Amino acid sequence: MKRKTIGAAAAYMSGTFFASFLLNGRGVLILIIAAVALYCFGKLCGLKRSDYIMIAVSFLIALGTVCAYTYFIAEPVRSYGGLSGSFAGEVTDMTHYESDKTSYVLKGRVYSQDKGERAARVSLYTNDLNVSLGDKVKIGSCDFEIPGSDYLFDADSYYKPQHIFLTLERPKEITTVSAHRRLIRNAVSEYRERMINDFRTQLGDDCGGFLSGMVFGEKRELGSEVKTTLYRCGIGHLLAVSGLHVSIIIGLFMLLLSRLGVNRFVSFGLVNVLLIFLIIMANSPVSAIRAGIMLDILYSSRLLRRQNDTLNSLAIASLIINISDPYAVYSSGFMLSLSGTFGIGVFAPYMLKGFQRRTLLQKLGYDFLTAALTSISVFPLSMYYFEETSVIAPVMNVFAVPVCSAAMVMGLLYVLTGGLLNFLPPAGVLLKTVLAVSDKAASLPGAYIHRESGLVCAMVLTAGGAVLLLCIVMKSRRAVAIAVSSAAVVIALTSAVTFFSRWNTMVTAVLGRNGNAAVVLSWHGRTDIIDLTGNSSTPRYVRKYLQSLGAVSADSVILTKNIQSQYSAYSHDLSLFPVYSWIVHGDTPVYGGDVGVLFGDELLSYDTGNCHIEYDKGILSVSTVDGELLLTVFPAATDAERPESGAAVCYGSLPKNKEPIQGTVYLSNDLNNFELISVDSDKFYIRRL
Repeated sequence: MKRKTIGAAAAYMSGTFFASFLLNGRGVLILIIAAVALYCFGKLCGLKRSDYIMIAVSFLIALGTVCAYTYFIAEPVRSYGGLSGSFAGEVTDMTHYESDKTSYVLKGRVYSQDKGERAARVSLYTNDLNVSLGDKVKIGSCDFEIPGSDYLFDADSYYKPQHIFLTLERPKEITTVSAHRRLIRNAVSEYRERMINDFRTQLGDDCGGFLSGMVFGEKRELGSEVKTTLYRCGIGHLLAVSGLHVSIIIGLFMLLLSRLGVNRFVSFGLVNVLLIFLIIMANSPVSAIRAGIMLDILYSSRLLRRQNDTLNSLAIASLIINISDPYAVYSSGFMLSLSGTFGIGVFAPYMLKGFQRRTLLQKLGYDFLTAALTSISVFPLSMYYFEETSVIAPVMNVFAVPVCSAAMVMGLLYVLTGGLLNFLPPAGVLLKTVLAVSDKAASLPGAYIHRESGLVCAMVLTAGGAVLLLCIVMKSRRAVAIAVSSAAVVIALTSAVTFFSRWNTMVTAVLGRNGNAAVVLSWHGRTDIIDLTGNSSTPRYVRKYLQSLGAVSADSVILTKNIQSQYSAYSHDLSLFPVYSWIVHGDTPVYGGDVGVLFGDELLSYDTGNCHIEYDKGILSVSTVDGELLLTVFPAATDAERPESGAAVCYGSLPKNKEPIQGTVYLSNDLNNFELISVDSDKFYIRRL
């Protein structure tokens, strides 16, 4: 093997992936198949015995490292889940939210009478404690909980890459002590917050939040509607400080240093200082660290007058990150960063080798094809991580990347000079243009596709792996192009079959948590929403479900409780999904809206054309236009009996003295956010969301 670094990195990454996701019977089968394929590949490519040994050793080291970290560090901390105790430690990170709430990352020691004391990183979401990084926090009493996965927020996937395995719930007796530590990081954090505030003050919430995302990787300042629009256009990656951002900034800085005639060794040192500054200002995201390592390798090779290429740098960077962080593979930012860099630095140059770039049209064509090939490289992971994936990304990136890069440089100049060089007004003009174009582009039919099902997602991931393997084995651009095209056709046909199958099937989604419920009926392209409990968080669950459904609008929203507040919440959360009919179970019009139907407090009866909906005293009934009962949803506390036909779902808390009704689905912490998919009027199956 000529390029052993790449082989070692690929084997180590495979071992990390296997230990993280495939330690089961199916994983062993996959491992055996992969080993046989590797042996055959080695015979074709002339791998030596030493190459097989290196690959096996790298794989086993990664496997052992991840398993050891899980067994000796992660699991002992997770074993405190469900217990109560105390905590003492210091603040290592914090994120401020609205309503004076803050999420803290604390490093210290948890204590429980049952299990004693252990070092741990934990998360605490509470009122603002008015502390700084490094300050001491002591909690006299709290409950330890393992981060769980909810339909709205996958806490386990979010916290695991941060090595946080416990959250502190219901804290009491909180005391804080100023330690006057981490002075540099606190100063950087305060300066960062001041700059973000300047961006928003001078440019407004949308443009200011957009610029904050590009310069600092800070997306919380941007509204959900704007973020969704940017991701639908395929330019959401601009909101994260990644290789693109770092490369542009460092490239301009190196150009300035060369024009000034600075010695190349001094330039290398200054570049590293700027790199460290950028990474710290962006809160040290793994994508920026990966970019920093690769740039360091690139400039080191130039400094020492050695050859280097993108694939080799990518392999070294991934190896360093995976060795230093056994759980890096759980980070979506890291995985997307690897696939994007591979696409733009390896896959696209390989496929476009020999492409002429003499005229302006040829250069634009090359840029478009590079963006398209990068999108293909990222597409499988995008389908895995996100509900929606952009189709117009190549076109939008050709337009948006240079415009946003110019705005980002203007924002960075403002930050580096403390506001002395203020180019924020022209940056705002550029960003407004991008947002306006994105808003129009995202509303175009076919601008994005949604994840139809787990089957389609699995097919996309498998196709991505197969194309990568084909690229390595056959080394034929034509074969790769045919494989990509064939995979696209098969996946498109499968998606079409899945879509038309759902079109002809009545699907009822029951959404919410803690006994709260909203019902979404989808059938023959129509979507109707019935909110049953009036909880303010329920509209967010409905919005996420509509995104996964690929809906572009809601035909009706029926409100039954807390009418005014729920109308405001749904209007805000469904801003990307026009609502054609608002229906209220009451007789008071809502303020600030145009509600078409007011039913008073009597029986609500509504014919959608596909089915008939009735609501009375907390009980929802859905039947066909011929009167055949399909679904009944009723409160657990009611004395209503299960209907003889159709599906039955109970929401709310079941009274202690009441037995569950046989054949009825009860919402609980273990069963919430699910679909009832009808087979016929008396048969259905449940699919967890």
